[in-house]
Amino acid sequence: MIPEKVFVMSVWLGLPFHSVFSQVVISEVMFDPSGSEISDEFVELVNVSQEDTIDLLGWRLGDGSGEDGLKDAGRGLRLYPDQYAVILDPDYFGQSTSYESLIPAEALVLTVEGNTLGSGGLTNTRAETIAIFDPAGRTVDQYAYHTGNKSGHSDERIDLIKTGGPENWADSEVFSGTPGFRNSAAKVQCNLKIANFFYIESPGGGQLKAVVSNDGAGNIAGFFVRFYEDGDSSSETGGEIGSVSRENILVSGDSTVISLQWIGNPGIHQLYATVVHDADEKPGDNTQSVRICLAFPINALIINEIMYNPDSGEGEWIEIYNTLSSDVGLKDWMISDQDTVRRIGLFSPSDTISGGEYFIIARDSSIFWQDPAVSGKIRVSSKFPSLNNDSDSMFLFDPSGRQIDGVNYYSDWGNKKGISLERIDPHRDSNDPGNWHSSISAKGSTPFESNSLGAVETVPCSILEIEPNPFAPDASGLGEVAVVSYHLPFEPAFVHLKIFDIRGRAIKHLEKGRFCGKIGHYIWDGLDDQEKPASIGLYIAVLEASERDGGRTIRSRSVVVLARRW
Repeated sequence: MIPEKVFVMSVWLGLPFHSVFSQVVISEVMFDPSGSEISDEFVELVNVSQEDTIDLLGWRLGDGSGEDGLKDAGRGLRLYPDQYAVILDPDYFGQSTSYESLIPAEALVLTVEGNTLGSGGLTNTRAETIAIFDPAGRTVDQYAYHTGNKSGHSDERIDLIKTGGPENWADSEVFSGTPGFRNSAAKVQCNLKIANFFYIESPGGGQLKAVVSNDGAGNIAGFFVRFYEDGDSSSETGGEIGSVSRENILVSGDSTVISLQWIGNPGIHQLYATVVHDADEKPGDNTQSVRICLAFPINALIINEIMYNPDSGEGEWIEIYNTLSSDVGLKDWMISDQDTVRRIGLFSPSDTISGGEYFIIARDSSIFWQDPAVSGKIRVSSKFPSLNNDSDSMFLFDPSGRQIDGVNYYSDWGNKKGISLERIDPHRDSNDPGNWHSSISAKGSTPFESNSLGAVETVPCSILEIEPNPFAPDASGLGEVAVVSYHLPFEPAFVHLKIFDIRGRAIKHLEKGRFCGKIGHYIWDGLDDQEKPASIGLYIAVLEASERDGGRTIRSRSVVVLARRW
């Protein structure tokens, strides 16, 4: 609402006109220019009248501490309807040309009678109230600007007709402001913008949601929102995810939510939403982005081997195995020991682990001595947590912060100096003591290779296999444990796996009954359930497996020979 007009008759070159004090507004304040603070500050006025010319003779500009009269800078003091006036610091003339190419010829250029704008220039550290006064000393308009703008970005009035409260002001969208012409923050007839953009995850996928706001003065229909990834909206390059159109009218000042169903791969995604309308006058606010991280499935990457008690001169390390068929970028993955609050990021942006492949994280570079050819699959860092020999923990977190794998190991799992602790079956519980054993490789470990216990090798297509057979559990190295493997025609399967002596007595329960996958690997180290060595001789491994729904049941047995070396 325009305040009541006050008319004063004046004479200029013999022509009468009206001065309408209430129709002059402060429209822009440049208090932190990119150029000199001494010369490049300015205040902009606008005559919002559609028919009345304003005589600025005797008008004054103040900053709350001092006032100065407006002064002709060569183009007079008459402010025509819809005309802008730029009040420049007196030092600008002859010392600066910052706005020479910006201020249009039709704008009125003014200065002040004092040495500076306000009492000592416009401060950048605290808010000052800029005011314009008529010849009678009445306040025509005022604005308390806010600090914190980027250097070279002014405060601009959004709607010239509305009151000058803080909600009607915004930082300039363009560098150096808009002296003498329409503000970059001003409301236009057609202006759609993305007010917010976010992702809502749900089981089986999620939704991209873009909040489209009509910031223009007119109603708008017939627009669409394009969703794309990695900053590339061209469908020819594969960056576009999809688009959604809206034909209904979106009235001025209203907003709507545009949604798109999307199933993304695990990992980090930089997503964008752009609202598109041919008549949009301010396309600079049409796009927003969001960075999301979709969690990986549990055990997508697993801790596959741990060297926590190395020989002298060698270092501690862990081996990670990718159970997926696709590559996984390791950027933003983290590890920790038992102090899970203190998570450590050790990977570079280029570190990648291929599907079915391995990656080593080591405390020092001695790991390179074992296989110099695989340097691209090793990350060495002194930040690697020191691993205790009696017991400790290792955890692996994806970029979303989800724990993907974790192992709480103990010395009785296989504490041998210079011998790594190997995982037997990648599909079994990470904290099952029966799923870990000391490496039986002649090298003492198997970095970048299938574990010596056959953990990640495919089981032959038969029900029950035992390798090696015979085996000699005499702590001499190769062949000291038997790997008992099964391959079933269904899953999940409820599994029992026992070792019987020739008298039919069950001496060892390798699996006491739980739901397992169709492929499994177990280790028999020649000990019975009381952890006593079994005698030399023939034994029978017996497998019983049933389908979850009570359907098929499979029984299989195989002879295993326990021997001794002489």
